[in-house]
Amino acid sequence: PAVNYWPGKHMTNVAHPDWPDTWAGVVARDLRAQESSQRGLLGVLADNAWDDPRWIENLPANRTDGRRIDANRDGAADPPDSLRTWWSTGTRRALSALRAELRPRVILANGPNTAYDEANGRMWENVGTEPWITVADILKEAAAFHGGEPRAHIVHVTPEYLDYGLAIALLRDDLYLAVSEEALLHSSRFWDERFNLTVGEPLGEATKSGSLWSRRYSNARVTVNEDSQTGTVTLLTPPPVD
Repeated sequence: PAVNYWPGKHMTNVAHPDWPDTWAGVVARDLRAQESSQRGLLGVLADNAWDDPRWIENLPANRTDGRRIDANRDGAADPPDSLRTWWSTGTRRALSALRAELRPRVILANGPNTAYDEANGRMWENVGTEPWITVADILKEAAAFHGGEPRAHIVHVTPEYLDYGLAIALLRDDLYLAVSEEALLHSSRFWDERFNLTVGEPLGEATKSGSLWSRRYSNARVTVNEDSQTGTVTLLTPPPVD
């Protein structure tokens, strides 16, 4: 059973009782097979890990055609409350089964949901490109996260937003930066000399004044302007003295 909203792609129907454990087993098997030829494999990103898939029904094509989700495969459209319960329960089951298979590897969940108990963090995809992803939301969600250790969240950007993403990632200790050449090609490799900056140790938490976020390091000052979607990492010589 599958839910499809991306052309040519099918997602596992985690609301179906037979599929969360099956999905976890297949992913774990594939990762183990890759591990024999790829050293340094840390874990997995569970994409589209939502609480509720009902937004798919509201996509223009589905709304026009009147297409509805039948997750339990009984031939009838699912009641909204039931669908949300089945889907969120299945997501938690899938992540839990994956954690049991892969412990102690890192699991990241991509998408707004509450099924994070068995994950180590989440990924914010295409920051800067997607205007609804704000710095305030990233910091709030990262602070509220109650998943497993080690804690790790990814701020993903494309190269034109590298400075913005790098500065955001430095606002918290558990934020990391991922850069890909294109928004949809996360497997591409990217390196920039700015990754070699020596900022030193953090001297406190991030603070906000108006639309500006800032954080002090022993050898740098980090600033993020949420309105203009820009960021700067300014190296300080000598280090700041409080």
